[in-house]
Amino acid sequence: MFKKCLPRGLAAITYRPLFRTDLSRYGPERRPPGWQDLSTSQKGSISKFAWQIRAGDKLYVRDSSRPNLLVGFGHVLGKEGDLAYFYNERSPIRTQEGDVWRHLIAVDWEHPFAEIPYKDHSANTTVLSIDEDELSEFQNVAKRVEYKKHGLSDAAVDLATRLRLRNG
Repeated sequence: MFKKCLPRGLAAITYRPLFRTDLSRYGPERRPPGWQDLSTSQKGSISKFAWQIRAGDKLYVRDSSRPNLLVGFGHVLGKEGDLAYFYNERSPIRTQEGDVWRHLIAVDWEHPFAEIPYKDHSANTTVLSIDEDELSEFQNVAKRVEYKKHGLSDAAVDLATRLRLRNG
């Protein structure tokens, strides 16, 4: 779905029991109807998406069809620190079968984005938190990929990376 989200500046998620449920009316203390029908990983992902992601956060997108590959990066839009989730009954994000993904976040996606290999935490979990060390590693790998695209040799990439890390 990322290819549909990217040009619209959106991140989207959905699970069948919550297709038509505005999660802004609920929260971690008051779960919506259908909650019990979600798997544990779905509950964790939708919880983070609706009730934890805030304007100013950074989002990385993995490709579910190609494990261990990040395919997108963006900054969550909105008033810094505010919850980013919103529900749109007429969302433009739809599957080929016509299912509408109404759970959305506005994102300023970096485009183009160099795909980054990474170690997948969990193939079953859609939304994960990452720590600062992981974020730094993602950024370093992304920079290496960028250098390689410009034709630098492995030795030149190593040197450029060391210089970049030393100079902050």
